[in-house]
Amino acid sequence: MPATAGPDYDDFDPIWGPFPDTVTGRVLDALGPAFRRAAGSLLPALVAGLVVELEATDTLLSPVIGVPGYDDTLDGLDDTATYEDAAEVFATYEAVEDLTTGDVTSWAAAFDLDGTTDPGWLGLVTGQPVPSGLSTTQERDFIRARSSWRRGTPAVLVSTIGRYLNGTQTVELLERTSSPWRASLRVYSEEIKPGQEQLLRDAAAAAKPVGIRLDVHLADGVSYDHFTTEHGPAYSVVTSEFGTYADMTSHKPYDD
Repeated sequence: MPATAGPDYDDFDPIWGPFPDTVTGRVLDALGPAFRRAAGSLLPALVAGLVVELEATDTLLSPVIGVPGYDDTLDGLDDTATYEDAAEVFATYEAVEDLTTGDVTSWAAAFDLDGTTDPGWLGLVTGQPVPSGLSTTQERDFIRARSSWRRGTPAVLVSTIGRYLNGTQTVELLERTSSPWRASLRVYSEEIKPGQEQLLRDAAAAAKPVGIRLDVHLADGVSYDHFTTEHGPAYSVVTSEFGTYADMTSHKPYDD
């Protein structure tokens, strides 16, 4: 797809804007006036040259998707837009509208397995082609069963780690611990199958969502959740089963 032309610098001040709603414009706006003033009037041309390959893709993903109707889309086109521009906007809108249900027309809705009207299309574009002859419900079930669709979910992560454990196969997953991009996984060291600790860690790294940092902790004792669910919930019940605090902390779930 050919790259679109750069910005018309007569339409905005290179330091103060207002900047057009393009990749170039958004980058310039994010840099701030102090940076733009120090960089000088050639900054827009430099930014445009660096992001020119992104402009065409940005056009296809622009906020014309999700607008309430075609009249609003027409109002969003500037005076230099042609009928061909409008036709491209409408064609993109209609294509996404055909893939969605309800009042929301957006790419996010089109990629919702339960909301899309064409699960077969969704499977195709996400790398899991659906066999022909299936009903819409069967297509959804087929895609949902693929490991690539479920990768990174808490259920898959827990079940993956469980294969390397004996006993109760207890796996505790805490999401968004110290930041939105960090999670913690806790297993009991004595439940890990002999010689499989590194395999467990490798499996956790492969099953976690991309971009998430996962900390794997090996615990010697029992968790508070185990006490409350298996021996409680009343504290008096817990103390009646364990004579001392040391007995509680040294207790292992696989001793139950």
